[in-house]
Amino acid sequence: MSKAFDTIQRHRLLAVLETFLLPDDLRLVRLLIANTTLSVRLGGFESTPFHTTIGTPQGDSLSPVLFVVYLDAALRDVLATAPPRSPADSTLPIDIIYADDTDFVSTSSAWLAQLEPLAATVLGQWNPHVNAEKTEHTKLTRQQDRVSEEWRMTKKLGSLIGDDEDITRRKQLATASYRAMYSLWKRRTLVREELRLRLYNAFVMPVLLYNSGTWAPTSVAEAQLDSFHGRQLRSLIGIRWPQTISNAALYKRCKAQPISNFVRLARWRLFGHILRMPDGCPEDD
Repeated sequence: MSKAFDTIQRHRLLAVLETFLLPDDLRLVRLLIANTTLSVRLGGFESTPFHTTIGTPQGDSLSPVLFVVYLDAALRDVLATAPPRSPADSTLPIDIIYADDTDFVSTSSAWLAQLEPLAATVLGQWNPHVNAEKTEHTKLTRQQDRVSEEWRMTKKLGSLIGDDEDITRRKQLATASYRAMYSLWKRRTLVREELRLRLYNAFVMPVLLYNSGTWAPTSVAEAQLDSFHGRQLRSLIGIRWPQTISNAALYKRCKAQPISNFVRLARWRLFGHILRMPDGCPEDD
């Protein structure tokens, strides 16, 4: 959807909130979204503030919650008017939602073809505009070779669906993050090693490990990740040929461990979150 936060109809939002909020809570929300103003800034000049009656004010923790509530109500309308699903979809969630990105899931391309224009029409009645140019169609099928499986390169929430493809992309992004701070890494006489390692752990490691809990890497992929991590650590502490250092000595000096250990820990944490989900979550269906 385009500019989704700015299209919320506040009177409809309040009508939805009335169905489950206490009167005092509803009064607080009404006060927070009332009498809001906007101004336009262009070329260093700012316009006179003007009142706005749609959208939810952004920049606080309440805005995304209000948007999710509004979107959920709109999607319930979509599903209420949707055609019957295929029996093969009984074990699949009907949608996957994060903020203003919504995926409809089905084994039937014909059902999805019927739902797409319907969703645009119903959501339009709630005011959000479904952007046809941003709408993607992803078909998950096994092919004879990985190159033909185009779905592997589909990006969802910053990650590629294919594990190997996403790991390769994460290494590329981590390399770019590392190089962006190269002027700092090479000043070894001015920036002590301990500080360089702390900065590496704060700015490069999170890029490399983003969403790693969803990976299912092979032993070869884990070895390649460990090798990539080791090269960056050696570069960070200034170990270059003909100098050498064993992996054990490298990890001890850097107070680090193989990156595959972090991936394994992230997977266990994700598994733990799933196990601790309360009964009745959509993911349990």
